[in-house]
Parts: sequence; structure tokens; C-alpha cells
Amino acid sequence: MIGRDEALSILEAVLAGAKTPEAEALLFSGAHQLTRFASNGIHQNVAESNLTVRIRAIDGHRQGSATTNRMDEASLVEAASAASELAEFAAEDPDFPGLPEPSEAPEVDVFDDETAACEPQRRAEMARSIIDPAAKAEAVASGAVSTGAGQFAIANTKGLRAYTSGTSADVNTVIMAGAGSGARTENSWRLADLDAAAAGAAALGKCLDSREPVDIEPGEYTVILEEPAVGTIVDFLAYLGLGALAYQEGRSFLCGRLGDKMLGEKITIVDDALDPAGMPEAFDGEGTPKTRVVLFEKGVARNIVYDVKTAARDGVSSTGHGYPAPNTHGPFPGNMLVEPGDASVEDMIASTKKGLLVTRFHYTNVAEPSKAVITGMTRDGTFLVEDGRIVGAVRNLRFTESCVDALADVEMVGRERRRVGSNVVPALKLASFRFTGSTEF
Repeated sequence: MIGRDEALSILEAVLAGAKTPEAEALLFSGAHQLTRFASNGIHQNVAESNLTVRIRAIDGHRQGSATTNRMDEASLVEAASAASELAEFAAEDPDFPGLPEPSEAPEVDVFDDETAACEPQRRAEMARSIIDPAAKAEAVASGAVSTGAGQFAIANTKGLRAYTSGTSADVNTVIMAGAGSGARTENSWRLADLDAAAAGAAALGKCLDSREPVDIEPGEYTVILEEPAVGTIVDFLAYLGLGALAYQEGRSFLCGRLGDKMLGEKITIVDDALDPAGMPEAFDGEGTPKTRVVLFEKGVARNIVYDVKTAARDGVSSTGHGYPAPNTHGPFPGNMLVEPGDASVEDMIASTKKGLLVTRFHYTNVAEPSKAVITGMTRDGTFLVEDGRIVGAVRNLRFTESCVDALADVEMVGRERRRVGSNVVPALKLASFRFTGSTEF
């Protein structure tokens, strides 16, 4: 880790080498470690580190970019020269509004010394706390424990200077026994937040409970979606229409619907990168401070998110959801929080006459973007609920469903939330969810 002063000093040197009227320089630095296990044994310890600088040279509406991970002065100047030369021959982008002006971002502290200094032995102990109970139960555990630390800095010729650093920790496992499987993933910026043994116990419980699945007919069922399954739906909502570029190009499911009630009354979704419940970030990939955006309020579609370019098209300000250029995907909300309710998963089960409890989804893909329809399979614990109790495991099912339609009739919302990636979501009970087929496993 090189620190703020050195990072910004490197970027100053790169900017000085640019031969265009405007330029932007980005620095990415990271060190990541991984302890992987399979068949109830650790089989891999790896570590990698890298420091990369990307320069974007800008001449009017022409842009060129170059990247290097060589930090000597000659290599930095060479990268700046290459970007400048590419800008000379690049096609014009008439929508490019120019680089953002400097703005003050809030202070965000997501760097944990213990996580950054984590040794392989600590990760091995966490892995062993998952492996040993699985082996004792005659099940097979696989997965990984990872830790890392990273830095991101940005500078441009308009005077913008921004720097942040952070750490990350992740534990994930899949445990299998016969036809049964269970999975659990936990992540945080602080290693001490993770309880690997508890994650393993949750996965093992699902595995053992699902060893003898039965077939059921596809169709529409009331479903109780645990947090990982809800996280998938929320991610696809973001990808398929909550960013301004998709809206401006007419491919968002929100087109013409802002202000309409699209989801259930119980659903409020905000994007807030400063909320400590998630994975906080101070500014985006363009150096713009992150802002809180209400996406859905009690089911009503309220807003989309912007980067610098899409904001200029609509005559508004960036909401701080841009990604480093070159970026053809536009802005996305990446720190979404679904407001909690007042129910537990046990309450949801007890209130269900007949339905399915779904742990998570797998191999999920887009089927019809304009209607936010996705397709995929259940995995690692799908259970039949009858008369208020779980009566047994069912074989995994394939589904094809609109994320919007699924969330339009939400009956219950969990009071406890889990971090799924960088989003924070509760479990949900949905009145209806469409299953179109069964799987072999």
C-alpha cells in the first residue's frame, strides 16, 4: 500500500506527460489473498498484488486512453503520450460534456488493519471451522476465504483530486451430501465481522435437510425468498433499468413509468453508498461524490442514477454512479438497500398454506430486458411449505419471471437484513412466482 500522497504524486506525473488540453488519471492498487478448499481439504493458497495507472487524454470531443503497471517516470510519460496519440485519431464523441469539476466527497473509513494484515493461517482456521463439521456429518465442503486491501485515486486537469482505500473479506462455502446441498456467503470490509463457523453451520443444515428431494409440478407458487435470492432480483433490477443510459436509450423497464406504482407497497429501495450497513464508498469512478438516491418508494418508481455524461444529456447533476472510463455500460446503482419490514422467515413459513422456500438462485440470465424478465434455477436448498411448516426438500426448479411482477405483490418483508455483495436486503414472501420446469439435480 503506497498511501494517499504517493498515489496522487504518481497521478500528477502522468497528467504532466499528457499532450492534450485535458486529461484524467486513475490509480488502482490492490493486494488480495485467497485460501481455497475442496473435498474437505485446503488445496490452494494464493496472493497477488498490482498497481495500475490509467490515463485518459482528451482533446475536445476526442479521447484516448492507455494503461500501465510500470511506475517509473519514463513508463508513466510513455503511457500519457500513447493516450494523447490515440486521442488524435479517435472518433469524436459529441455527447462528451468534459471532465467533472472538483467537489468535496465525505470521509469514509473502510480500511481495517487486521483484515489487510491477515495471514494464511487465519484464513486456514476459518476454512477448517467449516470443513470439520461437514466431514463429521459425512458431507463434503468446498469454498474459499479471501481477504484484500485496495486503493483508488483519481486526478484531472480541472483540479479534481480524490483518494480512498479499503479492505474486504469474504467467506463462501457449498456443502454437499448425496442429493443435498447448502451454501452460504458472508462479506464485509472487516474480517472480524465474519463468522465462518456459523456460515458453515447454516450451509450444512441446508445440505442435510435437502438430501432427499422430491419432484413437484412446475407452476405458480407462493414463495419465501431468502436474502441471496432477493439479492439476485435486486441486482437485475439495477442492471436492466435503474441507470440513466438504459433509460435514455429506451431499453429500461422504467421507460415512461417514473412516478408509477410498479412494486408492492411494502418495497422501498434506496441506493446509499454512505450507509454503514453496506460497503461504503465516498465517490464514484469519475471522482463525483456519492449521493443517496431513492429508487422506489413504497413501490413507486422515483429516480434513476446518473454519471457525468448521462446527467449532461438530461440537464441534471451526476448522482455519483459513474464508472471509470472507458465505460460503455453507463451508470448503475451498486449500493442498494431494501427497507426492512417486521417479519421473520419463521413468520413467513407459519403464514403459508402452500408454497416454496428458496435459498438462492443459480445460472440466472436475462430473458426479456424491457420487462425485466429473468430466467434461472433454484439451488442449495429448495423446500416445500404446507400448512405453515416445511415438509421436505424439492428438486430444484427452473423459473422465468419478471423482477417487477415478482415484487408487485409482496406479502411480507423480513426485519433482519443481510449484505449480499454490496447490497443489503431482507427476506421476502411473494404471493406468486412462476416456475417453468424442473432440473435433474
